[in-house]
Amino acid sequence: MIAGSARERPSAVKLAVVHEWLDVWCGGENALAEIYRVFPGADLFALVDFLAANEREKLQAKRASTSFLQKVPFARRYFRALLPFFPQAIESLDVSSYDVVIQARTP
Repeated sequence: MIAGSARERPSAVKLAVVHEWLDVWCGGENALAEIYRVFPGADLFALVDFLAANEREKLQAKRASTSFLQKVPFARRYFRALLPFFPQAIESLDVSSYDVVIQARTP
């Protein structure tokens, strides 16, 4: 190899963004939209994702990989009543293959 030749290009960083839930557009979702403006290729994860199509456009039409709570009957309206299951649900989101995980949540 010749000294000073181009090195092999490192593979792209695999990035995940985890948000608590996506049901209505509020302040936390504004922050999430800014994260996607900076990292448009990141994958999105959330406990549930019930955003309307017009709100989803603000997230570059990203749809979240969701937890088992997404499939619970009446979850769209009453998912907050499932609070005791949130720790198990968030742990069910597999982000182990990602190099960087950004947690986007409201304080």
